[in-house]
Amino acid sequence: MNVLLIDDDIECLKSIGKALRINGIPNAQFTNPVKAIASYKATDYDVVVTDMKMPHMSGLELTREIRDFDPDARVIILSAFDDEHNKEKAKRCGAEIFLHKSVSFEKFLHIIEGSYVLNENAEQK
Repeated sequence: MNVLLIDDDIECLKSIGKALRINGIPNAQFTNPVKAIASYKATDYDVVVTDMKMPHMSGLELTREIRDFDPDARVIILSAFDDEHNKEKAKRCGAEIFLHKSVSFEKFLHIIEGSYVLNENAEQK
């Protein structure tokens, strides 16, 4: 499994990336959504995890761009703002899951691994 991480908060990005690596999950980290999209198009990622609110491009816009390129992309949006309006917007843009940033790492890891399994099963059909 290979995960693409995007967040303008460098400390949050490094923390999630390190925790994933400790659990044996390779990942690429980007603070710039445009560079992350370019990397997605050039690399085989299984899951994308993006922040919702970032300068220059929101997680919603990033999700749309990735899903336009790859309709089967698995995208998880993380946000400090946990409300129904944002969850609905994320779903409409093609995000598979919307999570509040306070989610436990264990739950986050379980969701990422579950998303990967869903992707693997879809590819085998």
